[in-house]
Amino acid sequence: MKNYTLLKKIKRNSHKHVFPILIIALSFAILTNALVVIFNFSEMANRFSGIDEDNIFSFSSVLINGNQNSKKLVESDLDTLRNLDGVIAVTPINEIPLGNRGVRAALKKSRRENTSWFNTTIYKVNYHGIDALGLKILDGRKLERDDFKWTESRELLTSNILVTKALAVNLFGENTERALGKAIYNAAGVSLTIVGIVEKLQGSFTESATIDNSIILPVIEIKPHMRYLVRVKEGSIDKILPIVFSNLIKNERDRILKHLRTFKQSKKQSYGYQIFLIELLTYILICLATTVCFGLVGLFSFSINQALPQLGIMRAIGATKQHIFLYILKNNLVITSIGILFGTILVFPLNIWMVNTFGVPKVSLVNLPFGCLLILILGVISTYFPARRATQLEPSCVAASTI
Repeated sequence: MKNYTLLKKIKRNSHKHVFPILIIALSFAILTNALVVIFNFSEMANRFSGIDEDNIFSFSSVLINGNQNSKKLVESDLDTLRNLDGVIAVTPINEIPLGNRGVRAALKKSRRENTSWFNTTIYKVNYHGIDALGLKILDGRKLERDDFKWTESRELLTSNILVTKALAVNLFGENTERALGKAIYNAAGVSLTIVGIVEKLQGSFTESATIDNSIILPVIEIKPHMRYLVRVKEGSIDKILPIVFSNLIKNERDRILKHLRTFKQSKKQSYGYQIFLIELLTYILICLATTVCFGLVGLFSFSINQALPQLGIMRAIGATKQHIFLYILKNNLVITSIGILFGTILVFPLNIWMVNTFGVPKVSLVNLPFGCLLILILGVISTYFPARRATQLEPSCVAASTI
């Protein structure tokens, strides 16, 4: 009954509450969309790639004189890197995971025309590639020396391969053991035989819908531009990085060594757009929440000042400070809730515009409670100080007030 009376009072004085409700509605729509972007992009940037992220670094070597002696040089570089104290394994690799560039192919489990295709990232490594990446084998075996091939062609060769669990499930169902020994095919009909399944290895492109579909091919393409991936013992990476180039330059001086960086640095660079938006929207959220909070404090203070005669009468007939405080709090929480209700209507049109303009994630109903909770907290904070100040006034002063 008390809540019903309170709603009737707010409805009777609705013209006084239009501005606070409008501010709350707009704030709710903006804050909810910002929170959705922050949560989704944070989850994306922090998802596990499948490799030993803390102990891996990579770099590139570009020969100035073309392909001459490139195979011999690669073998010399691999020996030099393996002999560095603290190195676990090293492999040439065509692209770094999450590097936003690389080789992709559509693969299927049969040469029949009506078979589904699956987009896949292809990693080309040597037989030390699994140890260098720090991958976990779920079924089957690692790549062996006999599986490995050198080539000067970019075309896929018939090979034994490893696939990720996600790709094996897409191709052959939940029982991944069924994938072992099976062949899969590219558009040219080249067969690739699955000999092992790794738990996880994300692809090169961070925004790909099939990022977990990867294959590991034991092939090294001989070319002037080579990329190396090195895995080291825990805590050794800072000691090894400064001496990498000084040791490798002895093998060949007519080349350029560049892009020496840890995997964490590469990952941060690849997710640069997402990280920028997370930081930007976090600052906007803080500024908006602070501004809204101060604005509502002013509006609620003005509303309470207008109601001082009524509050004085309540005090005179026996209402305690606690009763007055709870009355003001309930009144303003009802106004905040009405603002959230109208804000819910604005959330989705704003999200559609943001999706089309910035490519941000879509809002779902699951995301709305987070925005509601934040706005309710702001409403309580904004109400607390004006309400507390009103309860400190003496009943005689409050009743005599004409403000």
